[in-house]
Amino acid sequence: MDAIRIENLRSLTDTGFVDLKPITLLVGQNSSGKSSFLRFFPLLRQSVEARTEGPISFYGRLVDFGSFQEALNRKSEKQEMVFHFRMVFHFGLFPSGSDKFDIYLTLKITKDKIREGILTKECLISFGGHQIKIEFDDSRKVRAFRVNTFDLLSDIKGDIFDEKTGYFLPRIEVIRNSDGKEENMRFADLRDHLSDSAISEVEKKAIHLKRDKMLTNFL
Repeated sequence: MDAIRIENLRSLTDTGFVDLKPITLLVGQNSSGKSSFLRFFPLLRQSVEARTEGPISFYGRLVDFGSFQEALNRKSEKQEMVFHFRMVFHFGLFPSGSDKFDIYLTLKITKDKIREGILTKECLISFGGHQIKIEFDDSRKVRAFRVNTFDLLSDIKGDIFDEKTGYFLPRIEVIRNSDGKEENMRFADLRDHLSDSAISEVEKKAIHLKRDKMLTNFL
């Protein structure tokens, strides 16, 4: 992760992209958001480590932002927060003809209107002039999956969701030993839980994208 941008977290209306260097100095008035910015990093860590259905865990052992409503910027006209990440991958991952490659990830979250908690509203991945956009509805199911202007779900009849959880994104599984003690955690392979018909439909759609080798490799 080389840079981050935070929107609508506490007093941070929009930080713009902030490059993360070996030494980063934050200077500002009281209540300008310096502490919120610094606490964002342990917030990410506890969100990854926490066993929760939501994308972000505002309350945990590392930091406590309170509820979503308490963490939301008071001046925000929308009930959503947006987190942006910029990552630089060096040559070898993509045949881009350059020695490095920038990827931008945007995660938009909002309050769950159906049950207590937080849900992902939108996930956007941008790289090399391409854009992958996934939108979720209030029931946490995918309502749109677009690659550039191509609608990947338009003709898919099968269920593309995890049959065990009903979710689209991979979940974290706990690996236990013979005694039942937790040994490790891993991302579940979503292909294990998708119907064969859904996989086939997605692969057929992906064939149309193979003109661009960089995009195909990423997908």
